[in-house]
This record gives sequence, structure tokens and C-alpha cells, in this order.
Amino acid sequence: MAARVAALGWQGLGPALAGAATLLGGQGLGARVWLWCWRRNRLDAAALAALAYWRARSGRPRAALRWQGRCVQLRPQSGQAHFNLGFLLEQLQQDEAARLAFERATELAPQLDLAWFGLARCLERQGRLDEALQAYQRNATLQPWSPHAHAAMARLQQRLGRPEQAQALIAHLRGFEPRVAAALQQELQPRGPAPGRAAAHPLVGTRTQQEAA
Repeated sequence: MAARVAALGWQGLGPALAGAATLLGGQGLGARVWLWCWRRNRLDAAALAALAYWRARSGRPRAALRWQGRCVQLRPQSGQAHFNLGFLLEQLQQDEAARLAFERATELAPQLDLAWFGLARCLERQGRLDEALQAYQRNATLQPWSPHAHAAMARLQQRLGRPEQAQALIAHLRGFEPRVAAALQQELQPRGPAPGRAAAHPLVGTRTQQEAA
């Protein structure tokens, strides 16, 4: 019992100790303090999450994934833990596993806007475009002044052959992010034939191929 109380005490001190170490000695020292805290208490989920973060920051996503996986095991009902896991899986291009992690995050924490955005990105890459639109919409509802979901939805609507919906989203975006809206309008503008060259009629090429045959 005394050991358990001591472990909980160190767990509570971890953020303060690591914060002070980072301030005084930089990120490397802060990471070492978190590792020291975890070694004193292997059930310290905050230390595991912090160590995953430091590994990711240092360009070691696979190592970060191992630490974050342990964190999820200790905090299976934490939406933030599942989101962080999904983020790392997405960085490693493991889209299906990332999608499942983001989905779990949205189930546990429906107000976690970034989880909806991550889920939408995975669904889009998997070709599940209508589902991706719904997830982007949830993100936009939670973050109405963020341009990212609106721009992503406009691109998807254009891709799905719905230019009117795409233009409506651009018009909405123009109200609070005019530069983003202008760039998006330019990006989605239909490309015409090159100057000085007439566009070939689709039947011309077909007829030529038939005659050549």
C-alpha cells in the first residue's frame, strides 16, 4: 500500500518536474525526467504519453507508437490517448489502423475536433468519400472558423462532381478566410486548353484509331 501511495505521489509530480527540467535544460532533459518518472511507476500513463510525444518530436515515430500503445492500454477510455495513437499510425501510413483509432477517439470524445479531421483524412484516402465528407462536417461544426475542413470538403465535392456545393463552400470560406478561398478557387478552376491550341474532340481520336486499324 505504501509503495502504491508513493507511486501515485511521483505520478502527480511528473508534469511539474518535467516542465521544470525542460525549462532549465531543454527538451532532452525533460524527456529524461519523464523516463525517470515512468521507471519509478510503470503505470504512469501521463509519462507514457509524454515519452511517445518526445519520441515523435525526435523523428522516431515507431518508437513513439510503442509508447503510445502502452498508454492506450492503461487508458482505454481516453479519447485523447486513442487520437494520439491514430495520429502516429497515420504518420506511419497505416491508414486502416489509424482510422480505427480515430473512430474510437470520436466515440469516447465526440467533441475532439482533430479526431474527426484525422478520421476524415483516412476515409478519404480509402476512397470512402461520402463518409469522409460527414467526418469533415463534424470537424467544421466543432471548429467553424478553421479553414481546413471547409477546404477539404470543397475539394471532395468537386471530386465527386458537385461543383455547386464546392462553390458554396468556397463562398462560405471567403467570409472569414478570403486568401484561402481565393487560392482554393484558383485550384478548383477548370483547366482549359493551352493557348493557341484547339481542344480535340473526343470522337476525333476514336475515329483516327479506327481508321488506322
